[in-house]
Amino acid sequence: ANILCLPARFISIKEAQEITTAFLTTAFEGGRHANRVGKISC
Repeated sequence: ANILCLPARFISIKEAQEITTAFLTTAFEGGRHANRVGKISC
């Protein structure tokens, strides 16, 4: 699982919203951890 941490003192609310949107809408590329992620039940 990925975690997004944003520095509240150094970015604006608009920047935080844009970063969060990009983070949440970016597709998972797979890679070496794809098998582990596949084991997570939702």
